[in-house]
Amino acid sequence: MKKISRELATYIVAGVATTLVDWVLTIILDAWLSPTVSNVIAISVSIIFAYIVNSRWVFETKPEGIKQELKLLSEFVGTRVFSSIIQILSIFVLVEKLGFNHLFIKAMANIFVIVFNYIISKIWIFKK
Repeated sequence: MKKISRELATYIVAGVATTLVDWVLTIILDAWLSPTVSNVIAISVSIIFAYIVNSRWVFETKPEGIKQELKLLSEFVGTRVFSSIIQILSIFVLVEKLGFNHLFIKAMANIFVIVFNYIISKIWIFKK
């Protein structure tokens, strides 16, 4: 069996940590807010966490100055916002309108988002 790369292994660990941030916040906020609002807040916090972990640890990016850092951050946030909109719309339609279980749909959406985000990060944002 082929060994997985350090990058993929650290992405998996970072993804689990980011998912935990997202889920813990979602579960806590669900006590006071609607599923859609709790997801928006949880996803926003987890995007910032994910940028820090992915840029520094997973892809070992060393931006040359603030201009490059802001470019990477804006690309990262932009793609994460796109994938998060898909997740939020999934929650809104499938949970709030059609009555599916919130955490089950969130889990299914998370799988899509994790795969999509890795591919985009690897081939576009943090390409070497």
